[in-house]
Amino acid sequence: MQLRPIALIRASLAGLIVAISGSSSLALTEATPRPRQLPASPNLISQGAVGNACDLDTRLAAQVIRNSIFDRTYNTRSIITIQGSSPGLNFDVEAQVTTLTQAPGQFRSEIIFADANTQNQSKYLVTSNGEQTWIYDKIGDRYASMSYEGFDDSDDSFLMGFMANLGLMLQADFSDIEAMRQLSEAQLVMVLKDTIAPCQASELSVALQTINGQSYQSFGFEDKAEGFTMTGFMNRQTGKIDYFTLNGNNDGMDFQLNEKTISRTAMAEVAATTFEFIPPATAQQAEEGISIGAF
Repeated sequence: MQLRPIALIRASLAGLIVAISGSSSLALTEATPRPRQLPASPNLISQGAVGNACDLDTRLAAQVIRNSIFDRTYNTRSIITIQGSSPGLNFDVEAQVTTLTQAPGQFRSEIIFADANTQNQSKYLVTSNGEQTWIYDKIGDRYASMSYEGFDDSDDSFLMGFMANLGLMLQADFSDIEAMRQLSEAQLVMVLKDTIAPCQASELSVALQTINGQSYQSFGFEDKAEGFTMTGFMNRQTGKIDYFTLNGNNDGMDFQLNEKTISRTAMAEVAATTFEFIPPATAQQAEEGISIGAF
C-alpha cells in the first residue's frame, strides 16, 4: 500500500509556504507503550459548519506557526494509530513516536509499535544528518542507510509524525524562518491574509470542531486524484496543532491514520553528532534496505 501523506502536505501547502517565506526555497529516550490517547473517529467528532479559507482564523494560524517552527530545535512526542480494512483483511496498529529535529534537515526518531493483544513490540531508530539517513531495527539488530531524499520520498517518512515532518519541511531554509521571526504577530497575520487571497479559490476547507470538550479549528485538504483527505486540528486555546488525521482508500483498502501530538517542545541546539548513527558492534547491515513495519 503506497501512502504518501507528506507529498500530499507538500502539494497542498506549497503556495502558503512560498508566500510566507517570500522564497521558493522552502519546499531521545524510548517511551513505554500506554493506552491509546487519540481522538474518536472524525465522524464522531462534534463539527460545526464547514467553510473555506475565508473562514480561517489567521491569528490562530499565526500562533501555530510561531509555536511550531520559529525555533531551530524541537522534541516532538506523538501517538499514531493506523487502521485499515479490505475484503478479508483488517488491521489496527499503534506507534509511539519521539522525534528530535534540528533545522536544516536533521532528525533522530524513536518509533515503537505495540500490539495491545499480544504485547509484541517492534522498535526502530531513524537518524539523519541532513544528507544520509539510517534506519536501525532494534529488535532485529540490523541497520540500513540511504540518502536523506530517499527516505523523505519513502512510505516510511510519515511515521516520524506529521508535526516533525511539517517542521522540517518549513524549516528547509532556516534563514527564511529567522526573517519571519522578526515579524510582529499583527504583521504575520497580514502575511497570512495576503497568502490566502482570494480565499474563495483555495482548496482549504475550514470548520469549528470539538474534541473531548476542547474547541478546535480544523483545516483540511483533499487530493481527489490520490483519494486522500488530510485534516489538522488547531487548538484555539493553546495555539498548537494537537491532532492530524489522514484517511482515504488505496488499492481497495480503506484506511485511517490518527495522530495525537503529546508535546512539541523547543530546545537549545544540540551537537550535530546527535544525528549521526554509529551501529552497535553486534548489528548487521541489511543488504536490501529496511522498511519500518509494525511486526
